[in-house]
Amino acid sequence: MRIRMSATVAMLALLATGCGTLRADKDVELSSGSTHTAQELCEFPTRFFATQLELDNLRSEVLHAGSKDKSQAIGFTKVCGYFTADSSHIGDIMLGYSAPASAPTTSQSLPNRTLTIDGVTVFEFPRPVLSPAGPSGSAPVELVAEIDGWEGRFYFPGGDEPAIQAAARMLLDMIKSLRG
Repeated sequence: MRIRMSATVAMLALLATGCGTLRADKDVELSSGSTHTAQELCEFPTRFFATQLELDNLRSEVLHAGSKDKSQAIGFTKVCGYFTADSSHIGDIMLGYSAPASAPTTSQSLPNRTLTIDGVTVFEFPRPVLSPAGPSGSAPVELVAEIDGWEGRFYFPGGDEPAIQAAARMLLDMIKSLRG
């Protein structure tokens, strides 16, 4: 009976480890998520908006449910939205942690294309038009990337190829800098 109980406990422990219930030492550090602030997340794409899309003086706010206080830690998920002076929504950026997935998804089933930046895959999804439209009437874009279980998303008005490449690089830099 004691052997059967020990075998059952060992099997449950093995299953729990495989299902993510028990985490490796690296993940134990993530028990509180990212300690970086929502302010840091909200500030991350401001240079991109200014230099690539000539959008200055955007207002940002935390869109994620819960505290809207920018001094709060990101924790496991935060979203910042960006608005023009007339309160038009221009885009948003998100950082969140979950178990690593095979490929990020959005409401569309397949990405428009994939980019590889510094060996990391960034998925580009077309998005419905927000107001105002991007430079030269370009279609809005959502970029999605995942590094070590941390997923970043950046929705912006679109732009030319160099702007999209710069956005993908900024997204990866954000994930690397602000993850837990």
